[in-house]
Amino acid sequence: MWGRLFRIAALIVLSIIAVPTRAQEPSKIFWSLPNNADSYFQTMIGAANANAEQSGYELLEGNARDNAGMQASEIETAINNGVKAIVIAPIDANSLSGVLQSAREKGMLIVDVGTGDPLPQADVSIKADWSAGAAKLGTWLKAANGQGNQIAIASDAEPFKGVVASALGVDQNTLCDGRQVEPGDGPLFDLEFGDCTNAKSVIIANPIVPEFKGGRDLTIASMGTGCDGVFDVRDGLFGATLLAPGADKVSTIAMGAVAEFLNGDMTAGQAAPEVIDPGLIVVSDFAVDGLDVVKPDEIFRRNQCFIEIRSACCSGRNTGCCPRRK
Repeated sequence: MWGRLFRIAALIVLSIIAVPTRAQEPSKIFWSLPNNADSYFQTMIGAANANAEQSGYELLEGNARDNAGMQASEIETAINNGVKAIVIAPIDANSLSGVLQSAREKGMLIVDVGTGDPLPQADVSIKADWSAGAAKLGTWLKAANGQGNQIAIASDAEPFKGVVASALGVDQNTLCDGRQVEPGDGPLFDLEFGDCTNAKSVIIANPIVPEFKGGRDLTIASMGTGCDGVFDVRDGLFGATLLAPGADKVSTIAMGAVAEFLNGDMTAGQAAPEVIDPGLIVVSDFAVDGLDVVKPDEIFRRNQCFIEIRSACCSGRNTGCCPRRK
């Protein structure tokens, strides 16, 4: 009997060796971005391609050229091509609801890397946590402002007053309110009332350098995440600013979610997206113990902001991005 079983086993092994097996096709991942000519999205898709090559995935790229209808059409084509996951920065979330619902019904993972509100159809949404960012600025100001000096909250940052106060270790009622008194090219705030007359620093939400009624020598911490804020820190107009992490980090998080899904560690069709905070960066020349603070020059070295762009537009082609008023 054992001899017979041995012969059967040997035949099975030989049949496996003799019949060539078809190579398994790589999993297809579709990246749908608004415009591949944008430097931010170029960095993002470049990092994704490098990750896909290393992981053995086939990455398909869309290029909607800022056209919502074209983006929907590209996603529909990708679904028909049997992609396993869709990574998307939506141009118009409402116009994509139908095609993304179709992807969900087919069991495809949807990862949202856009800058708007979390995409309802997404399984994973990579979004900055503004409350956590405000807390970081509060921690920075606690060290930079000086013990006992009054801190003002500009009206555009009012929603984060409680978070900032908690980071400072004070009651939020001790933070005075800077009222915006008139619109213009940039916000104009009035700090010439109540306790704000003694304010030595202020938190603003708008990344545009504000003016203060009567003129003030203030330390300004900005919640704006654009590269203009980084230049304004370098030029001494801001003491600190928040900056969203580089596109390569967002890409790495997105591809990590895809890998979890393909490995069976994550399921598609979530009732609500899992929101992942990539972490806002505090940019300043003033270091604070216990807080990760990055200098402007380091941001330029990482190519998160491109110093040559600022230099070029200051040559006369576009003075709007040159160093602003003090």
